[in-house]
Amino acid sequence: MADTRAISTVLDVAFCLLFVTAAVGVVGMYLATDEVTHDTRTADHAAEILGSTTISVEYSLEDGLDASEGHVLDEPTEYDGLIRTIHGPIAGALADGAVTNLSVNDHRITHETVGYDDAIEGPLANELHAVPGRTAVTAAWMPYPDAPLEGTLSVGETPPPDADVSTVRLTVPSSFASASVPDRVNLSAAPSQRAGFEWVATNTSDAIVEGYFPPGETALAIERGGLDADRTVYRYERFADALDGVEVRHLEDHLEQSTTNTTESNALLADALAEQLVLDLEAQYDTPEAALESISIGDVTLVIRVW
Repeated sequence: MADTRAISTVLDVAFCLLFVTAAVGVVGMYLATDEVTHDTRTADHAAEILGSTTISVEYSLEDGLDASEGHVLDEPTEYDGLIRTIHGPIAGALADGAVTNLSVNDHRITHETVGYDDAIEGPLANELHAVPGRTAVTAAWMPYPDAPLEGTLSVGETPPPDADVSTVRLTVPSSFASASVPDRVNLSAAPSQRAGFEWVATNTSDAIVEGYFPPGETALAIERGGLDADRTVYRYERFADALDGVEVRHLEDHLEQSTTNTTESNALLADALAEQLVLDLEAQYDTPEAALESISIGDVTLVIRVW
């Protein structure tokens, strides 16, 4: 029997979907040049559909398992429950697909979205059939501009260079929206500018790692064993491989089924990530306050193009 659990379930620990908040929290903004002759209402209409329409998408983890590297994951034939179904607003499905498709230092953390974009394209096209022209959607998450972490998901073709394109951007909540983020009040207590940058980097890293690996839910997935445990361990090891200052061997005991300690695993990843982010933020921003102002881990931007 197909596994019809939504990807949002914490036991799945693949996509932390925020379908309900995505449906009510969409913010739109029309962007176009003065020369555009394409009816801009078509892009607006597409955006309304993405923010309010619910879809069901069935996809398989098999392609992602085949594309995975390393020793953690077995062959797809060794697992049950490869077929998954999501159900919720289109905007939420796209946003959380982008977050799941996270890369750190150009190092892809999971291959679970391999084939997901193809699976969602059909249901998306069905809902957008009333929109004249062709439509492409890109969902993108990045904690701040030019950060070493990003997640993207694209559905549809790239418009031709000479196409008359209308564009709308939507902002929807990411799966990091509930994570604690640094605030300016606490930053003011930093004794030096260096300490301020360290404070911003540390709190941002903690929020990112906690959002990607919720400690309680992630521990439960590992303790239960099977496919979801292997997928979770795989993501931890890939995240560690993408960073300096932490190695997979440092995580091994904490990711064993009988000795699971995701709090410690998360701390190791967050510390290593913070060391990189503090250098990156110092290089990009004149002050810790400016760096803090640029941080936005709770949102995913959807770019809808119609031509």
